[in-house]
Amino acid sequence: MVENSKIGMPTPLLEGQIYAGENWTNSSFDEHFNPNLNAPFGQPWTALQFIDTDCPYCVQMAEEMDTWSNQFDSNNLSNGMPEVEFFVSSTQLNISGHNSSREEIEAFRDKTSGHECAGSNCSTRPGSAHNLITYIDDLDQDNMVEWNITGTPTYSLVQPDGILAWNSPYPAIVWNASTNSPFFFQGDLADVIIQLIPFSVSLQ
Repeated sequence: MVENSKIGMPTPLLEGQIYAGENWTNSSFDEHFNPNLNAPFGQPWTALQFIDTDCPYCVQMAEEMDTWSNQFDSNNLSNGMPEVEFFVSSTQLNISGHNSSREEIEAFRDKTSGHECAGSNCSTRPGSAHNLITYIDDLDQDNMVEWNITGTPTYSLVQPDGILAWNSPYPAIVWNASTNSPFFFQGDLADVIIQLIPFSVSLQ
């Protein structure tokens, strides 16, 4: 988990090449968040999940991530839902039998065969391909260390200005950008998104 003392504070930078269904590419997250923004935000928020593709619980939650990324698709302004961009930082935990790779991360995201995820073919994991989720290579655990992640799966919700608004496990402390104050909230990632982020207004 990310320590609750960081709620309401700027998040650490994310590092690693990204994969969104085609090739691994370099990406700088330096400009992903804009610290000069003020609430209420008109930009998409960021949901971040930390996983290991050989973690059974991460495999189980793949269907939820598929559902949430579609429910809060930042490119679908007609659904009236809060707008969120989804990222997954994929690492390899120091556990016997956990042997991840970029190829396995690709298979997990795209739900393709040829690699095993938590002992089963990645193509059989729950849910559909994560077409709306960008994966980050954190096999060296740099992001886990910087974000103080001690287990997977772990979830974080970040404001467009880079302030950490919430992290799992839940119940937890949540940061209210409008009042610049914390409050106690019990719910999962989708519950927190609906609680914190204004619903989008269709321009059609």
